[in-house]
Amino acid sequence: MRLGLDISTSVIGVCLLDNSGAISLLSNIDLRKIEGTWEKADAVSAEMHNIANFSAQPITNIFIEQNLSKFRPGFSSASTLITLARFNGIVSYIAYKKFNLEPVYINVNEARKIVGVKIDKKDKIKSTKEKIFEQVQPMIPLAKWQYKTIKAGAKKGNIRLDDTSYDMADAWIVARAGLQLYP
Repeated sequence: MRLGLDISTSVIGVCLLDNSGAISLLSNIDLRKIEGTWEKADAVSAEMHNIANFSAQPITNIFIEQNLSKFRPGFSSASTLITLARFNGIVSYIAYKKFNLEPVYINVNEARKIVGVKIDKKDKIKSTKEKIFEQVQPMIPLAKWQYKTIKAGAKKGNIRLDDTSYDMADAWIVARAGLQLYP
């Protein structure tokens, strides 16, 4: 089994692939309502335990989306990059300790290229996450994506894709690229 993780401080995308590339688990760890780094780390640790118990076969690789390594104006601030890198390190260590495997970090652009996801940078209407999801969804048509019902406002009662599905799609990309890079 290959474990792919898309780590952020709000939602961690999780994907388990078997050796053939079939999805065994496509889920997320939702940290949005948890305050504090260490409380989030405890929640991640508990979920890693659940993932280990879920998998009937041993996990042989852990693939993690590599941190952004440089500041780009108009994107995340330096403070945000530091916070993300710190939390990425914490989650990486939790996974390392749980599965006794060193994580392999995969560059997001390389992973997308390997899987065949292309971003149209001229399209300013959709976010990058939306563009990625639109390409990943048909690649794994049986995936169970997360949806939510809007609770207030003009669109109250409408059902829309939950943002956690974007992280799940990114986790699948990382796991799938890892499987191809490390068969």
